[in-house]
Amino acid sequence: MTRPDPTEELRRLDRTAGRVRLAIGSAGVAVGLAAVSLAIALAAVLPSSAILGPGSWVPMILVLVTIGVCVGVGIATRSYQRSKDMTRLVPEVERSLGLRRGELGGALELGTDAPSGSEELAGFGRVLVADKIAAHEDWQLLPETLHTVGRRIMAAGLLFVIAAGGLGLLAVRSPARTLAAATSLGQPWTTAFPPPPPRLRIAPGDTAVLRGDRLRVRTLAPQRQSVRLVWQPVGEPRQDRELAVGADGEAAGDTSPIESPTQFWVEAGDGSSSAVHEVVPLDPLLVTELSVELRFPAYLRRPTEVFNTGVGELEVPAGTIIRIAGRTNEELELAELVNEVTGESVALTVEGPLFSVDWQPRADGIWAWRLEPRFELPGIRAPRPFDLAVIPDQVPAVEVVYPGRDTAASVDLRLPMVVDARDDVGLTMVDLETWRVSASGVRSEPTVVPLWGAPGAQRLDLRVVLRPTLRLDALNLVPGDTLFYVARARDAHPGHGASISDTFRVFIPSLTELRRSAAESAMELADDSRELRDNAADLARAARDAERRSEGRQGEFGATEEARRVLERGEDLDQRVQEMERQMDELRQGAEDSGLADASMREKFEQLEELFRQIEETGLGEQLRKLEEALRNLDTRQTQRELGDLSSRLREMEDRLEQTLALMERVAIEQSMNDATDSARQLADRQSALAESFKPDSAWAGEQEDVAEELDRLLEKLEAVQQDLTEQGLDAAADSLSPRDRC
Repeated sequence: MTRPDPTEELRRLDRTAGRVRLAIGSAGVAVGLAAVSLAIALAAVLPSSAILGPGSWVPMILVLVTIGVCVGVGIATRSYQRSKDMTRLVPEVERSLGLRRGELGGALELGTDAPSGSEELAGFGRVLVADKIAAHEDWQLLPETLHTVGRRIMAAGLLFVIAAGGLGLLAVRSPARTLAAATSLGQPWTTAFPPPPPRLRIAPGDTAVLRGDRLRVRTLAPQRQSVRLVWQPVGEPRQDRELAVGADGEAAGDTSPIESPTQFWVEAGDGSSSAVHEVVPLDPLLVTELSVELRFPAYLRRPTEVFNTGVGELEVPAGTIIRIAGRTNEELELAELVNEVTGESVALTVEGPLFSVDWQPRADGIWAWRLEPRFELPGIRAPRPFDLAVIPDQVPAVEVVYPGRDTAASVDLRLPMVVDARDDVGLTMVDLETWRVSASGVRSEPTVVPLWGAPGAQRLDLRVVLRPTLRLDALNLVPGDTLFYVARARDAHPGHGASISDTFRVFIPSLTELRRSAAESAMELADDSRELRDNAADLARAARDAERRSEGRQGEFGATEEARRVLERGEDLDQRVQEMERQMDELRQGAEDSGLADASMREKFEQLEELFRQIEETGLGEQLRKLEEALRNLDTRQTQRELGDLSSRLREMEDRLEQTLALMERVAIEQSMNDATDSARQLADRQSALAESFKPDSAWAGEQEDVAEELDRLLEKLEAVQQDLTEQGLDAAADSLSPRDRC
């Protein structure tokens, strides 16, 4: 077995220690590179002004901090490497090899210095140490050091990977910004100690503008973030405005309106300023006086309107004359208005600096001013265009809202109407035009019935709603006539005729038809009387029940609500009684106007009036008000008393309504009997005429069939009247009819 060379094994131990020191140096380099990467990444995320702005010390500070970190890391690394010198690692190797303390150190010294003892004994000691070293791998010689150094290398490597990875990510997302940050850190003195910025330059130089215009100033200000534009009119304090400088180093801004000679320049925050220039105002051609006068059509009755400050929008009625007059500061060669939409132009009369025109526009448009001076001027400042709208005058609209259809005249020969008329400017007249067409087709001359008029009013109404009543009995109408009527409306426009509504007809019934209508109306009133009587009886019972239930239930909600329901039903009953009284008056008036009212009917109407007077004297309305007051005051005892009184009043009203019902039924039966009598008389006359004109042909046979059908209808009517008489207890009168026997 070959023994290891002691010298070579000791050298292997020294090489292992060298590799440890080399790894420590690599870790230090990784930490330094991580510091550089972090500095570049930090610079890339800071604002551009902090990294690239002239006079910024941020790059210099970052570089100095980075250098300091690298120097500190280098010193620490070098110190740590020295701590891993072979002479300082001997105790650790002796422990790992199981050697006695000083045994490895002695072998190393014997290999470098002259032996102090026996040469053979020294060689034997070196051989024993070499055998121990040869039995171990390199990593087993320095286990503690390699463990400590390995952890530090891993930490340094992780720090480098994080820093370098972050910098790489920034470079991918913002390559230009990252490159600029790296360049700035590579030359930090360029921002910390920048050269003086270039001189400020502005344009234009000395110039002139139209008086009242603003001056646009442009400036070249590289290496600056912002500048201030300064201007100072003669005799006035200076004014300024801050301008932002773009990436190209340029900025622009406007002064205030120039009214007098004004100096202007640009100042920067570093104390530099541009040259001072002057702008002089020039007087353009401008309108110094302008008057717009609106003269409306006379029929509108509107006063003239005058605008002395110009106009932006105008809405004028059709036919309005616009008078425009003005003056300029210089003599004119031409003045006109031009429609920007159609190109139409309106020439203005020019006399030196004066211009005027009387103009009646006929269409909408946007009108711009066109002014030309007689002599050359630096500019023209015309008034701004104005928007003109011409509003046409619409014809009136008129409508017969009620009845709004063809109808038949009522018994009272009155036609209530509702007429609605409107106009966009104003109405002057609303009337009704009627004409009669007889049963034979003869048409009468139209008759005009005035409804409303305002010919001399200072202010016209835009809408009127009229509720006239047309008296048909005053128009000399006879049964069988048809009255045609239209509503007409006029406005003040002289060129407009009358607007006319739809045409409607009113049929004038015969005396028989009027009597039949009166009988139907009387029967409807009788039915209403019967219903009111029943309602009064039901309400009287409800009031008595509410009175009884309220005993011993003072203040209870249920009793109060029951009394309120009685009050509501009583108010409804009172209103219906008043409405029936009004309808009875209309029936009486119609019967008298149409000649249907004989002495017997007048007597019955007088009796009905007396009954309604007695119903009113029952004091139902007053009693209902007392009950309402008691409920409002939450007075249970008073409510109970008022319910009892109300029950008594309702029983009294029930009696009166019973009498009213009997009278109304008699009026209806009498009208039905008169109607049947007239129908029988007419049928008899027709039968006689038919018998005298007997002809064995189809026409005569057809007329005979019509008479037979009319006879059947008459018999049915007589049977209905006989049944009504029997129900009224008038058996003798009912027997006297005996329609089948008499026919």
